Amino acid sequence: MGYFIISKKELEQAKIFEQIKTGVITRSEGTARLRISDRWLRKKIKRYLEEGGQGLVHGNRGKTSPRK
Repeated sequence: MGYFIISKKELEQAKIFEQIKTGVITRSEGTARLRISDRWLRKKIKRYLEEGGQGLVHGNRGKTSPRK
């Protein structure tokens, strides 16, 4: 298991996803707090539950730009 860098935004998302998972807040409250759509929240939660915190990190992080 390696290390990965997570931004403040991704850390905040992880906290809210944990609250949703444990039932502290509802999905609609989570969408309001994160200011994202319900569809996008469902997609991100699914990826978070499958991959953990690594699932929140953008897929292109650490790669060189194709426009380089």
